Amino acid sequence: MFSGLTVDEATGDVLVRILVNNTKRELLPGMFVRARLTLASFDDALLVPQEAVTRTGDDAWVWLLSEGNKVRQVYVQLGELIDRSYRIERVLRLATR
Repeated sequence: MFSGLTVDEATGDVLVRILVNNTKRELLPGMFVRARLTLASFDDALLVPQEAVTRTGDDAWVWLLSEGNKVRQVYVQLGELIDRSYRIERVLRLATR
């Protein structure tokens, strides 16, 4: 059962407090556990590497290779950062020249 969390803004580490059924007493008071938690899953999510996203002010954009091998700048709304890749929530607009 989820109880609460604390985020260290300097490192991005998250300290999570979770209540677990420990009937076999495998976890003792004062012990620490390192875990990877999946907080959400997305079907058909579009992920792009963090280094492929350019940010200027409040804007975020990526380069898109379209038909005819034309490269276009596309502004996007970023979602979560997952293993050094951003989930693209939606395309906002194509850049105009």
